Amino acid sequence: MRDLVPLATALADLAGGYAAALAWTDELGQRGAAAFASLGVRGDAAQMLRGKATTVRLLRTDGTVDRVRLAQMVLVLDTLAAVPPAQPAAVRENPLVFTVPRAAQQLVGVAQRLDLLVNDVVARANSTLHIGGPFWNAGGWERLRPVVIPALATRHVPVTFYLHPHESGHLQVVGEMLAEARCHGVVHERWWVGGSPSLMHAKFVVADGSTGYFGSANLTSLGLAEHLEVGVALTAAQAQSLLSLLVALEEERLFSAEQPA
Repeated sequence: MRDLVPLATALADLAGGYAAALAWTDELGQRGAAAFASLGVRGDAAQMLRGKATTVRLLRTDGTVDRVRLAQMVLVLDTLAAVPPAQPAAVRENPLVFTVPRAAQQLVGVAQRLDLLVNDVVARANSTLHIGGPFWNAGGWERLRPVVIPALATRHVPVTFYLHPHESGHLQVVGEMLAEARCHGVVHERWWVGGSPSLMHAKFVVADGSTGYFGSANLTSLGLAEHLEVGVALTAAQAQSLLSLLVALEEERLFSAEQPA
């Protein structure tokens, strides 16, 4: 049963503890893989759990549950729940990163540069990329292209762009960016359809559902190189929380795969 421990740990992380994960096994027993959605686990997290559960033969390929393996999982979770919790480690805070005007760039070290964090997140992606922002321009795409295109073409990472419909000039830039990206791999677009005066104002990059950037900077030439902007690297929990919200917003029909007319 030792092979079930990584899955048990993943369930506990998402459920909020081993005792809570034990309660999830009832839902798994009744609904199989469909239980993840009813438990609020969606997107990359659901795919991760289903993959792990299939690998250890708790779930069959058709999504149904192997009752013997489920009983073993209950024993593993029950055992882990009885282990005294380790003393919590000191929380490590991710440092802030910045964009500053060129005249003040000497004030910001390499490790503090916002544009380098954005590029690093994209360059490390191996399974998924989610990139969002309300404003785009050709200069910003020039800065992103050297890391986005290899992710698509070399590592075959699907990229989802979260976009806001604006005036025609902005849409032309976005259209050209999406068209070029699609020449190299799988690209999805999600357009904000929340209606005026609502704006898809968040600026973010999330890689593999486990790391990311979030901040004030639009992914434009000025946002990445000239304005005063502040951002931070996302923890794994924060990255997953953001992706879960994006999935929920799409389910509420606030994002559309089709560009609004």
